[in-house]
Amino acid sequence: MFGYTAEEIIGHSIQQLVPVEMHNEEDMILTKLKSGARIDHYETTRIKKNGERFEVSVTISPIRDDKAPYYRCFQNARDISERKKIERLRIQSETATGRMAGRLLMKSTIHLSQ
Repeated sequence: MFGYTAEEIIGHSIQQLVPVEMHNEEDMILTKLKSGARIDHYETTRIKKNGERFEVSVTISPIRDDKAPYYRCFQNARDISERKKIERLRIQSETATGRMAGRLLMKSTIHLSQ
């Protein structure tokens, strides 16, 4: 999904998959994980190896290992780009339909009052 081989990504910082302007969001997630919390179905944006951004739903669980020199976690990401696109189109359609219905109602009110 991200375009990396296992060798290219395992053991590296998750930050390389996170847009720079969202690093503070990832820091917040890591703070929660360090306290032992699990992150369930968190919708966010990630970056593929080729630089393309896409929307994902992530579930992240801490991996406890007091012997490890760094903090580890397991992340399961699901590409939700298509679903989010459909949601945006639906909202746009509903908004346009609402505007059209409002105009029709206004026209019929004006027509009836004449």
